[in-house]
Formats: sequence, structure tokens, C-alpha cells
Amino acid sequence: MRSNFYKNQHGFTLIEVLVASTIVIMSLGTILQLFSSGLSQNHKVGQLAHLLSAQRTIVAKLEQINPAKQEKGKGVVQGLSYQWIAKITEPYQLVYQLENDFPRELAIYNITVDITKPRQGKYQFILQRLGWRNKE
Repeated sequence: MRSNFYKNQHGFTLIEVLVASTIVIMSLGTILQLFSSGLSQNHKVGQLAHLLSAQRTIVAKLEQINPAKQEKGKGVVQGLSYQWIAKITEPYQLVYQLENDFPRELAIYNITVDITKPRQGKYQFILQRLGWRNKE
């Protein structure tokens, strides 16, 4: 009589429930870890996009200056402070312009830009620009 009682029972055993629970918990752990990793990567991409946008703005501002006349400067762009310094890398070369009677001297400058990110350190990039002065 006792064996009929167990044969008529329908459902899961405790072992089956524990195995299924373990599989579900491990799956959820993996999914949450992937989600957390995705959020972290998204945050890093946002920071890099902000830094790249600031870098473009700084380069646009530096295109307006003549490094032969102004060799350093600083400013703030999009909440990031920056400073730059220009150093001559190639000596001046004499160039004549057809429109003008006076000669001009050109030189290549390396401009080093340091961007300070609050609580995250510094980022540096270098660009080259022509500097010019009138030959007297």
C-alpha cells in the first residue's frame, strides 16, 4: 500500500527543485554581470566622447592663434581646464608671397595640450601648426 502512495504522487523532488533553482540563480548572476559591464562600458564611452568633443573645440581655438606670437595659454572648455605650450621644431624658412612685397618667415611648432579632468587625472595630445613672422 505504501508503494502505491508514492507512485500516484505528481510533482518535483527536492533535488530537482534545488538543481533548477541553482541553474536559474547562476543564469541571473551572469545576466546581471553582463548588464553591469555594459553600463560601465557605456559610462567610459560617454567620458571619451566628452573628451573628444572638448579636444575638437580646443583644436579649433588653437587654429586661430599664431604660435610665433603667443607661445602658451590656458582656458576652460566644456568644464575641462586645459593649458598649452608651443615649441618650435623646425627653424624658420624665408617665404616670399606674390601678393605682398615683404618676405615672411615660417616655422613648424609642436603644440602640447594638457587637459585636466576633475578627479580623473590628465590627458595630453600634441598637434603641429605653422608659425609666421614678418621679415624686416
